[in-house]
Amino acid sequence: MIEETIISDNKLYKKLDFPLFTTYQELSAVEHEELVPVFKGKPIPRQMWKKILSFMKQSYDHFKSETLVFLFYDESKDQPWSWWIPPQETMGMTVKSSPDDPEYAKQRADYPDTMFGTVHHHCSTSAFQSGTDEADEVNREGIHFTVGNLNTAAFDIHCRITIGSCHSDIPAGTYIAQAADPFKKTAKVPDNIRKQVRDHLHNLDVAALNDNYMEDEFPDAENVSKKVYTPPVNKYTQPGLGWNNYEDYNVSKKNNPTILDEEASSEDAAEDLVDTILSDYEYENILINYYTFRNNVENNRKLYTAELDSTEIVQDLLQLFGDEEFQVTREGKETLDTVNKFIRQQKNYGLDITVEELIHGLSTLQYDEDGERVQPVDTKDVL
Repeated sequence: MIEETIISDNKLYKKLDFPLFTTYQELSAVEHEELVPVFKGKPIPRQMWKKILSFMKQSYDHFKSETLVFLFYDESKDQPWSWWIPPQETMGMTVKSSPDDPEYAKQRADYPDTMFGTVHHHCSTSAFQSGTDEADEVNREGIHFTVGNLNTAAFDIHCRITIGSCHSDIPAGTYIAQAADPFKKTAKVPDNIRKQVRDHLHNLDVAALNDNYMEDEFPDAENVSKKVYTPPVNKYTQPGLGWNNYEDYNVSKKNNPTILDEEASSEDAAEDLVDTILSDYEYENILINYYTFRNNVENNRKLYTAELDSTEIVQDLLQLFGDEEFQVTREGKETLDTVNKFIRQQKNYGLDITVEELIHGLSTLQYDEDGERVQPVDTKDVL
């Protein structure tokens, strides 16, 4: 039997062709405004996505031009996703891979056969889909991301999926793994609210960098080159074209890490640590570990129920930093790692401090009865 679909008189029929006769069976169809293909594989690991965002940001900072990466999927592996920064040439709002580069074929052999997506950025503009982007994405199967607003803390992300001849815009976080559930296990939260909160936080997370992104390095980022004009040295020298590459950036990044040009004190960092412990479950463990070690059941309970005030937190942190017996334990080392992570976060926000300076800030930090920080004032006579 040969089957064929036919439209007649605005109706859809399936042609049934048998040896003795041919007939037509009317088919019912459901109308949809848009057909969205569905990918049934594993999501892109969250930390892999963060590394890709880190490359997007760092390459923008260096080149102020677009860059791109390719995504690959290998069903035979437990973690099937991988990504590659291919040899490419960038110039402003244009970037293209360089398949004729001898390194292209050599490096491409190290990645799976199935290329299933791309990521590129639009510098400081929004992640709009240009005509070139759309033409590329509808003819190339996979999940395609565009990252925009790289000059801000909150990036703009556009995502489009293409499978076969079907393609559609989708939320950027659809196929990126979510972070851990932000709710405590004992929290009684309705499932629908829990999902709404997790989805909202996930959407924010997909467009945000890790705190320590400046520590990320990318060996194959040396594949990126940008043509730059070389000015004449004198009137007898003609201007020409040179090349700016990513290797130059890696060297300068180590010698002069990016720090925002704004002043802040160790007290500011200390206050931020107190606020973070009160609002972030990961940093809350700094004190939970210490309370558990010292069997301080009451303060552990007060922290859990949000009854612990800022002054008590400061006092307990100072005790923690002076407790050498605690610091050599596994929990103590884990706590100090979390503190160092917080310091790296401060560095990315423009405040380059040490643990000693953080402790000094805690020792001078004061709060009033309402829990508001007491700011130092100038007591000198004006006249």
